[in-house]
Amino acid sequence: MTSNASALNAALSGRVFSEGARILSADFESGTLSLDLNAAFADQVRALGSSGELLTISSVVNTAFDVTGATAAAIPVEGETLETGHNIYNEPIGYFDNIF
Repeated sequence: MTSNASALNAALSGRVFSEGARILSADFESGTLSLDLNAAFADQVRALGSSGELLTISSVVNTAFDVTGATAAAIPVEGETLETGHNIYNEPIGYFDNIF
């Protein structure tokens, strides 16, 4: 696990992440931060409605941007595209402004 992943897990555990959810790795590649999340995170997000999903995903991504300075993030789950039933996260995403 990278140091970025450790810092992000510390920031998100117990606040955004449910029990067992975590970032496996956080690496820069071609200017994009890739946050490889575990299956427990995917299960957490899939159990939420669309509003809960938006709040959870935006909290993870915006926190990652604040910690690392990145401006785009990919959020695969164990190396595969995250599909939730509400959205398919197959492209890098940017900072979430004004979600409330």
